[in-house]
Amino acid sequence: FKKQKPQQISLTTICPGNTALMFFWGLSNIKQYVADYTDFMTTNFHKRSYSDICSFYDTVYNMNVEEKFFNQLKSEVGLVVTENPNTETRYRSYALFKTKDIDDFLEGIAMFSDKPDEKNAGEKDSFAIKRFIPERFFRNFFGEMFAPLDSAYYTHIDDYVIFGSSPTSLDLFISGYLSGK
Repeated sequence: FKKQKPQQISLTTICPGNTALMFFWGLSNIKQYVADYTDFMTTNFHKRSYSDICSFYDTVYNMNVEEKFFNQLKSEVGLVVTENPNTETRYRSYALFKTKDIDDFLEGIAMFSDKPDEKNAGEKDSFAIKRFIPERFFRNFFGEMFAPLDSAYYTHIDDYVIFGSSPTSLDLFISGYLSGK
C-alpha cells in the first residue's frame, strides 16, 4: 500500500443487507497495487510475478490483462461475503470492482466471457449474467482469499462489476440489492 493514496468508499451502496463480511481496498492505482502485491509474494513466498501472471493469461486466454481489465478499474476493490441461512451454501463470496466506465469495461472483457445466450449465463431482473472464462484469475492477482471465485460469473450494478461463483449466487446478490436493504 506504500504507493497508494486513500480513497473514499462508496461500494457499500450496492452491498446487500445480508453482508456478513467486507474487505475493502481503496486504491489510487489498482494496477500498481496488483503488481506490487504479486511481486511481494514472488519475493517472499516463491509465487509468480505480476508480469509472469499477465503473460500467462495473455497467452492462454488471448487477452491483454492490463488493457482490458486493470486499466478499466477505478479506485475500489472489495471482497464481500454474504450469509443466508436459508440456502444450502450458507456463505457466498463476491468480488466487487468499481470501473471507470462500465460500458468500456464490459466491452473489454466480452472477449473472454461466454455470450449471454450460452448455457452458463442467465439474466435476473434485466441484469445480464455471464461466465468469466479465465480460471483462478482473482486468486492469482489478489490472493488466496479470492479462492471461492476460481470459476466466476459476473454482472454489473451502476459502475460496479460483481463477480460471484455461480449465476444463482449473483441472483441472490441482485435480489438483495433490489430489496433496498
